[in-house]
Amino acid sequence: MSLYALLFCSYKNTIYIYYNIKDVDNIKLKGKDESNKSIAFIFFVLLVIGGIALSINTSSAATIYDVNSTNSNNEIQNIINGMSDGDTLFFNDGVFENIGLIINKTINITASSNALIKAIVDTSTLDTDDISKYAIDRAAAFYFVNGSNNSDIHGLNITSMPGFDYLNNSSATSKNALIYALRNTDNISIHDNTLNNSAWGVFLAMSTGATTMSVYNNVVTNMADTGIINFGSGSAIINNNTISNVGRHGIDVRHGSSSNTIVSNNTITNASEGIYTMHSGGHIFANNTIINTTLSAITVYGAYDILIQNNTMKNGIIGILLASSYRNITLTDNNFTYTSKSTSPNFGYNLVTANTATSNSNVDGTYSDSSQTPAKISINSSYEKTSITNGQTVKYTVKVSNTGNASGSNITISNILPSGVSANSVIVTKGNFSNGVWTIDSLSNDNDAILVFYAKPSKSGTFANTISATYNDNLNKGNNWVDLNGTKTTLTVDKDIKVSSSNAFSASKVKRNKYFYITTTIKNTGLDNSSTFNSKIATTKGLKVAAVSKSSYASYNKKSQTWTVKKVPVKKTITLKMKVKATKTGTQKVKVTTNGKSQTKSVKVVK
Repeated sequence: MSLYALLFCSYKNTIYIYYNIKDVDNIKLKGKDESNKSIAFIFFVLLVIGGIALSINTSSAATIYDVNSTNSNNEIQNIINGMSDGDTLFFNDGVFENIGLIINKTINITASSNALIKAIVDTSTLDTDDISKYAIDRAAAFYFVNGSNNSDIHGLNITSMPGFDYLNNSSATSKNALIYALRNTDNISIHDNTLNNSAWGVFLAMSTGATTMSVYNNVVTNMADTGIINFGSGSAIINNNTISNVGRHGIDVRHGSSSNTIVSNNTITNASEGIYTMHSGGHIFANNTIINTTLSAITVYGAYDILIQNNTMKNGIIGILLASSYRNITLTDNNFTYTSKSTSPNFGYNLVTANTATSNSNVDGTYSDSSQTPAKISINSSYEKTSITNGQTVKYTVKVSNTGNASGSNITISNILPSGVSANSVIVTKGNFSNGVWTIDSLSNDNDAILVFYAKPSKSGTFANTISATYNDNLNKGNNWVDLNGTKTTLTVDKDIKVSSSNAFSASKVKRNKYFYITTTIKNTGLDNSSTFNSKIATTKGLKVAAVSKSSYASYNKKSQTWTVKKVPVKKTITLKMKVKATKTGTQKVKVTTNGKSQTKSVKVVK
C-alpha cells in the first residue's frame, strides 16, 4: 500500500517532500501479535549515564537558605553566591516574579507546594558579565552553569512572567526556557517539577563528555517549541515525565558525536512529533506512550544505532518516521493504535521511510527461523567507575544479550549487586527488576536487554560479585534450562574523610605573667572516621604553654608541644584547649599546624 498524501518535513529552511512510500523490505517491524517472528539488529549503545535519583553529598554543616516572595531576584542571587556546596535553597509560599538565577555550585533547590516561580522573559535583567561569561543565549528561571555539577532541583512550580504566551510564540521568535543547563555542567538532577508556558521546559545544552543528566517525574505543559530537549546528545536519562501541548516535539535528542540517552516511560500528548532524534546515535526509546501527534509519534532524522522498543503510539498519522540517512534502527514490540479520521489520510502508518536524494535508507534487519535452533544468553556488567568515595553513587550497567538463533525465555538474573550495595533509580529496557532480581519473560535472537541504575554502597571497602542467571534456551521448543555465570565486577569505595580545623585566642592583648587560652577546634564532616594526625603548637619565646585540657581523642606531648589526635569520628567535633602564659612583652606569635595545614596568630603582651 502506498501513502498518497504528501509528507512535508522541514529542516534548516529546506522542505523535503516524501511520497509513494511502500513497505520496505530491509526493515523488520515486529508487533506484539507477531511473537513467532524475530528481529536481528545491530546497534551500538554506550551507556555513559548517571542515575535518576542523584543525591548531593551533604554534611552536618549543610545549610538551608529560605527565601520569600518579598526577596528580589538580585537578593536571591546574592544568597546563592554566598552558599556552599551541599546547601539547600528553599522557596517559601508566595509568588516569585522575574526570576533568572545562575547556579555555579553544587546545591539543592526546592520549594513549598504553595510557591509559584515566574521566569524572566528576556535577559535584560541579568548581569552582562554573567551573560558573556557563561554564554547565556536565552531567558530562563534557573541557569545551571560551570561549577553546578551534582546539583538537584525538584518540587518547583515554574511558569513565565506575563509577556510570554506559548500560543503566540514559537522557537522562531522566542528562546525562553524554564530550566536551562549549559555546557560544562554534569550530573544535574531535574525532577518532580511542574513546568508551564514557555518555549522549552527543560533545555540541556550538553557537552558530549557529560556523565549523566537526569530529568524525571516532571509535568511539562504548554510549550511553544519542545517539552524537554537534550541538545548535544550527551548522556542523559529522561524518564517518567508527563508532557502535553507542545508546538513541535515532546522530547528532542539531537546533535553531537556522543550517545547514551535513554528516553523511557514518558507520556506525551498533543505534539507535532512525540519523540524526535536527529544527527546523533546510540539512544534508547523504550516504554513511552505517545498520543495525538499531527505528524509522527517518533521521528528518526539522520540518526543511527537507535533502539525503539515497547512504545505505545495512539491517534496519529505515522507511528515511526525514518528519514535522511538513518542507519541501524531496531524496532521491536511497539504498539500502534489509530482512529479513523474524516480528513485524508484517514488511516495510519506504523512505519514510514522518507528518503531524500542523499539518504542512505539503510536499516539493518534480518529474519531467521528459530524453531530448530537454541537461544544463547550472555551477560556483561560494569561500573562506570571502579573506584569512588564513600557517599557517592556510581552508574552500573548490566547487558543481557541473546546471540543464538531462537528466543530465550524465563530469564532470571540474580546476584546483580554485592551485599552492602543498593540500587537506586532502576531503568530496564525489557523485563522487571524487583528485590535485586531481574526477570525477562522472553528475549528474541540477536537482541539485548539493558538494566541501568545507580549503585550506592553503604560504607567504604571493596565490593565484588559475579552475576548468575538461569534461562530456557527453547531448544526444539523444549524446557532445556541453562545455568550461566556473568562477569565479575569489583567496586572500590574509598573513605570519605573531611577534616577541618580553626584556632581561636581568648584575648589579643594580655599583661606579662598573665594567661590566655588557645582553642583548636577540629571537625570531621565526612562519612568515615579520620586516621591519626598531629596538631603542633609553635610559639615565640615570650609565650609558654602552662596547661592543656584533657581529650579522649587526643594526647599532648609537652616536650614537642604536639597533640596526637588518634581519630576524629564521623560528624564529630573535638576541642583542644591550652592555657598559655605571657612571659615577655611585645608581639608574640603562635603557629598551629593541624593535619598539615598551618595558621599563625599574634598576641600583644604588655606590662
